[in-house]
Amino acid sequence: MILGVLVVLVSICRAALSGSESLPVAKNESQLFKDIFRNYDPLVWPNQNNSPKWSIDVWMSINSLVDLNEKDQVLSLSAMFGLTWKEPLLKWDPKEYNTEVIYVPTDKLWLPDVIVQNAVSNYGQIGNRNLKVYLESTGTIIWFPGDFYKTYCKVDVRHYPFDTQYCKMILQPLSCERKIVNLDLAPEPIVYMNYEENGEWGWKK
Repeated sequence: MILGVLVVLVSICRAALSGSESLPVAKNESQLFKDIFRNYDPLVWPNQNNSPKWSIDVWMSINSLVDLNEKDQVLSLSAMFGLTWKEPLLKWDPKEYNTEVIYVPTDKLWLPDVIVQNAVSNYGQIGNRNLKVYLESTGTIIWFPGDFYKTYCKVDVRHYPFDTQYCKMILQPLSCERKIVNLDLAPEPIVYMNYEENGEWGWKK
């Protein structure tokens, strides 16, 4: 009686294993890199529809307000920008490769040249080219360039020490005459998730 049960169980297992061999095997991440970058050129901008205008969504995550120098009228802060755009050539089927997101070195992708127009140091160009970029199976690219920024801020101290200052960070894409990149604010343009309070100043949200 026990032997019969064992034979039935072994037969079922063999049938299951036999069936699984005919199922398609998902390709690995290494193959995905080879496949999607085979015909991709990082020197070519991603607007495949040849539209004269094309948009990138932008938001900013503020880490800390380091200083506001009233005399020099300079705001210093640690922050990380988030830039999101679509690249139609870099889509893939997540079921085929068993992954929905990969992390790509910056030298493999076209990245926008964006500057902080009112910066007072480093020419205002944003972007840490050493950090990898998120690439989703939908062709969505998410880049998080973080840095230490110094920008001009006109300070009004008439109501000192209970004053409120309004500082701007003006982002500008460096675009060709016939290829214009628009920077659009994300629904939540400023994120305070990782913000550390300053002993003297606080953000007015």
